[in-house]
Amino acid sequence: MANPSWGWTAGGAISTVEDMKTYVEALVDGGLLDARTQQVRMDSITPTNPAEPSAGYGLGIAKFDQLYGHDGQIPGYMTFMGHDPKTGLTIVICTNLATAPSGEGSALVILKELVPIFYPNAVIPGDPAAAPGATAAASGTATAATTGTGG
Repeated sequence: MANPSWGWTAGGAISTVEDMKTYVEALVDGGLLDARTQQVRMDSITPTNPAEPSAGYGLGIAKFDQLYGHDGQIPGYMTFMGHDPKTGLTIVICTNLATAPSGEGSALVILKELVPIFYPNAVIPGDPAAAPGATAAASGTATAATTGTGG
């Protein structure tokens, strides 16, 4: 087994799906920072594309429609963890494939298929890192866990 610490902060933690669920809920709902700093973090989120305000990024936190959290990637692996503070829905996706054939992150391809199940009116943002003209088809092995209820 290889130690992913060579990826510095990208590989700085080895976690289970349950660990990631616990972490993202604390990241979004508070519990990692004092209330004032948490509010600054949440207020820092700005749209990555003003034409598609459903996606944004702030101080160590991303927004994907109603979900707040983060993704991560090292060669051969990708994860996404997101939490909706209004409904309690938490989604954690772990893949053993960094990118899909489209060039987009594998966990994000899966996420884009899951979000409309819980949020039928969701606006799914594009992927600025996708290869030009590529389709968003995923392949590889994935594990997805969801908790809570959708909106």
